[in-house]
Amino acid sequence: MPARRRLVLLALLLALGAGGAALALFGSRRGGPVAALVVTPDPIDFGDVPWLDTATRVIEVRNRSERVLLLRDPKPSCSCLAVSRTFRTVRLLPGQRTDFEIVLLTTKGEPGKLHKSFTIESDDPVTPKLDVPVVGAIVDFRSVSPKEVYLGDVDAGAPPVRKTVAVRGGSGFSVRVVDAKSSDARITVTTQPAEGGTDVVVALAPGAAKGPIGAQVRLSLEVKGAGGEPKHYVDSVVVRGTVK
Repeated sequence: MPARRRLVLLALLLALGAGGAALALFGSRRGGPVAALVVTPDPIDFGDVPWLDTATRVIEVRNRSERVLLLRDPKPSCSCLAVSRTFRTVRLLPGQRTDFEIVLLTTKGEPGKLHKSFTIESDDPVTPKLDVPVVGAIVDFRSVSPKEVYLGDVDAGAPPVRKTVAVRGGSGFSVRVVDAKSSDARITVTTQPAEGGTDVVVALAPGAAKGPIGAQVRLSLEVKGAGGEPKHYVDSVVVRGTVK
């Protein structure tokens, strides 16, 4: 083989070797093949969401591969998370974006730190199931029970009927009833401290006028977590019955 041809062949072999090394280095830095889908935000952060509230987030999904991807409905790891709006398109072209909306249902979760996930499935051969972490916290836990009080059919001259509504904290949160007012003057409302919260006592006022009762008792609540600033919320209880 002529010397010139040997030199050309040697140069080609060196170039191929360098390219292979570069590819190996690139692959090692990237950790091998990457998922075709890119999710924003990642993680999905809800921040602090008060108990009884809901919160929504819009999640964007982008196809960074050079092939068409088919998406499936995203799946949450907890009943406290739900899809409120699914993908606008399930066929994602290279470089194309779509989004979906999720909602946090605090009453179906546990108060405290949130560590859940959403799984996005596709026909991506590298990562057919992409798990996206969901973080945040469910705060300001409180309960009001019962939410509806029935006094029954009461004679106008009978002794007053009293019912107690338990307002309680829990899971590291304390609650206090700051104020309680009835929309019907025939219903009296008093409060008294109780372990873990406040008892709200509703009763029929003496000499109450006859007729059906459909009152709403408005409760102003102060909720406080360990070492946190107190926050204020409004809740209500319905009182029903009849004065005969």
